[in-house]
Amino acid sequence: MANSMQPKIWFDATTVIKLRGHLPVGLSRLEANALRSAMELLEDRVRYCCFNRYEKRQVEVPRSVVQSLLDSYGNLGNNPRREATHGARSRSKGWLKGLARQAEKYSRTTGRRLAGSLRQSICHRSKNRPFAIGDTLVVSGASWDSIDADTLKELVDRYQIRLVTTIADMIPILYPHHFQNQQTVDSFRRYAAVSASHASLVVSILDLDKSPAMRLVA
Repeated sequence: MANSMQPKIWFDATTVIKLRGHLPVGLSRLEANALRSAMELLEDRVRYCCFNRYEKRQVEVPRSVVQSLLDSYGNLGNNPRREATHGARSRSKGWLKGLARQAEKYSRTTGRRLAGSLRQSICHRSKNRPFAIGDTLVVSGASWDSIDADTLKELVDRYQIRLVTTIADMIPILYPHHFQNQQTVDSFRRYAAVSASHASLVVSILDLDKSPAMRLVA
């Protein structure tokens, strides 16, 4: 009974769910590794969630679903014929890699509605937020492109959630011209601002205290 009253640690799985079936990329690897580490923690203290952008809130994801996503992460299927033609595949590695990147880019830009439907089918629907006062929410992937920044602020301000965020770099702010639309840049700016003002801990490979871009959003 005492354990049920202890604060929970919630690991966000929005990026892994969003990029399910895609080639692994840096930001999804960060989240996948965090989720794998979470699986090794005490099961009664750890929960999983994702952001439902249609309802603009975090919803719980069953542990079994997260485990299934991790088991299939980066696995695009085994093809015996492909193994038999390893030499030819190696010679055309550059071309295949370029083709895969193009396919991934196409999927990202045209499959948003399908991805949203998938997230809705994976995530539990609940009238109440899954968090309790004193819980911790860990956001470790590229969820800044999906999670509503105001939702994170509300969780901290109204529900006293301890927020842990990840900022791998400041590229969207330093080099906004590399992104196809301004909305992505604005989403990152809002996420970075919430991290600076509301997060209990910000994980980064950068020295954020010395980052001119971080001072801009703060």
